[in-house]
Amino acid sequence: MLAYVNDILAGFICGQIFKSMCYTYYGEISELFVKEEYRRQGIAAKLINRMEEEFKENNIFSFQLFKGADNNTAQAFYEAQGYHKLEEWMYHKRI
Repeated sequence: MLAYVNDILAGFICGQIFKSMCYTYYGEISELFVKEEYRRQGIAAKLINRMEEEFKENNIFSFQLFKGADNNTAQAFYEAQGYHKLEEWMYHKRI
């Protein structure tokens, strides 16, 4: 999803829907970005709310996101949006 301000691309959000082999479907916000000159204007909150609505429209009521461990600004933003920080490590393998 894209966000425009006066026909200028200001930001975007990407999300995915996954079906676990053991559980139900869940959503994941994989990217959220707003150009620096458009930050602190509510654009990121609107993008995240629209993505959450898209998940709900698909009967998905549990979603997650990952962010950099040292990005305190993002942490504060996500917590203000109602997200709760989990103390988990993620592992990845490419085959």
